[in-house]
Amino acid sequence: MILKITQLDGSSNILKLKPEESSQLYLGREEGDFILNDPLVSRNHLLIQWSESKKQYFCKDLDTTNGTFLNGKSISNSELFPGDLIIAGDTWISVEEEIIEDDILNEIYQVLTSIPSEDQNTLDNDDETGISSIKYDVESGNTKLALRKLEKLENSFNEEKKVLRSLLEIGRMISSFLNMDKLVTFLINIIANIFDVSEGAIYINTASCQKIFYLGRKKTDPNWEQLYASEFKTEDDNAHAVPIKSKTTTFGILYIKTIGSISKNYNDILLILANNCAISLENIILYQKMEDIYLGTIRVLSAALESKDIYTIGHSERVMAYSVLISAELGLTSEKLDDIKYAALLHDIGKIGIHENILNKPRKLTPEEFEIIKSHPTIGAKIIAGVDKLIDKMPAIKYHHEKWDGSGYPDGIREKEIPIEARIIAIADSFDAMTSNRAYRKALLPIKAVEILEEGKYQQFDPFLVDLFIRLYHKGKFDSILSSSESKKEQE
Repeated sequence: MILKITQLDGSSNILKLKPEESSQLYLGREEGDFILNDPLVSRNHLLIQWSESKKQYFCKDLDTTNGTFLNGKSISNSELFPGDLIIAGDTWISVEEEIIEDDILNEIYQVLTSIPSEDQNTLDNDDETGISSIKYDVESGNTKLALRKLEKLENSFNEEKKVLRSLLEIGRMISSFLNMDKLVTFLINIIANIFDVSEGAIYINTASCQKIFYLGRKKTDPNWEQLYASEFKTEDDNAHAVPIKSKTTTFGILYIKTIGSISKNYNDILLILANNCAISLENIILYQKMEDIYLGTIRVLSAALESKDIYTIGHSERVMAYSVLISAELGLTSEKLDDIKYAALLHDIGKIGIHENILNKPRKLTPEEFEIIKSHPTIGAKIIAGVDKLIDKMPAIKYHHEKWDGSGYPDGIREKEIPIEARIIAIADSFDAMTSNRAYRKALLPIKAVEILEEGKYQQFDPFLVDLFIRLYHKGKFDSILSSSESKKEQE
């Protein structure tokens, strides 16, 4: 099992736990196996432990003041599953499955951990020239010795072939990732299985991202600038730094500190892993540029739709911004975040089929007009269904007007039957609508809109998501979005 620990300062640590009887991890502010830099966390806050009898991981709160929350609910002791989110104070711990942990990868680990150091010769000490020595023995009539040496040489070549195959397979796996977090998590998993690492970090520095991922239970920050300047040389024999570098670009540094020194062979493996990481990062950056172009096209489409109604200009952008912040707080995957970005921008695309006279009506809609308005989620879903790239965003668009108690539209589904993306967008959409001017009323104060969200728990909105939204509001996470909304109001 993989734990990704994100702290208040934005730093991330990735830890691997093995399902064995002694597997346990104490986390706290001052005590434990992993120290959390969080004033809201108790000195000894929680325990994550493997139960051999139940073949299951458990998370246990250690009688703390502020509590431990699993998927939004306060717990004392609860089972853990991949996809769970633990919150302790302002620290998030996401529980993830080990990536590609199968027989092929285990076989690769066995091969790469059995590589001899460079000073170990697979042949006898008197056989330093290999083929030349065998040829000499044959010519001298010493065929038994020649055959023994040939067998050893063949075994040595076979072992080297296994190593090369293993490195090629790892390179193939690394190059398959199109998401930076998943790439780095996989790379850390590989390093943890091949090297005896006490601490380390992967420093990524690209035009769009500057981030440090930590290996192991310690947060280690070498002098990155000094490592660049010294061409990645370290003074400590147990510290190893290699550049994450393609032919033209250096994307960062892979740094580890091992328990004991490592041979040149293993340093070469570290360099190969870093090079493969650089190739994958190039692919990720190109893919992200394509995604940005696509997202830009969606933004143009959304803006064209909103131009039909002067009061909703910028609405979809703000709904997207609120939705992304909620999703990030939930610890949703980057794929889910992308889904929510697109769905939020396009949540009202169905209004393209609604006449402006209804959209801009300054008075209360008639029942017939309201029925027409209620058709826009279904119209939007039909539009999206024709675009392969967007088809998996369709449920969020179709169901963003469903209500927690089942009284919404178009299908009257309730509670967790409503996709989480739609539940998130429903709150963001309602909050922005309430805090924006409309043809039929002036904007409400944000604090009043928050009160209405609170009143709508269990009826219109997911109660857990409303609590999370209000917590973010009081932390000031939405201030910049609200400021842009205020600027627009002044222009109206």
